[in-house]
Amino acid sequence: TGCGICISSCPGLAIFVIDMNYSDEKSLIKLPHEMLPLPEKGEDVYALDRAGGILGKVKVIRVLKIKNKTNIISLEVPKSMAMKVRSIKVEGKN
Repeated sequence: TGCGICISSCPGLAIFVIDMNYSDEKSLIKLPHEMLPLPEKGEDVYALDRAGGILGKVKVIRVLKIKNKTNIISLEVPKSMAMKVRSIKVEGKN
């Protein structure tokens, strides 16, 4: 259904959601995130690929804090980057 509950429930951090219809030029990605401190809504963060390489800066759209579970970070990314983003790096915090 796209609700995202499975993202925070997966013990292997293996589930993420990609909404390719978010806008004409951007996709919405919902990722599991367990690092502290959490990014804030509206903050620009670095998008990382599966090898940890920096793809570019993207905007945090939402931070869903889930008590005793994995948090969910929603990112607005260019459609060309959507299938590559797997994690984030918060500038100056990691």
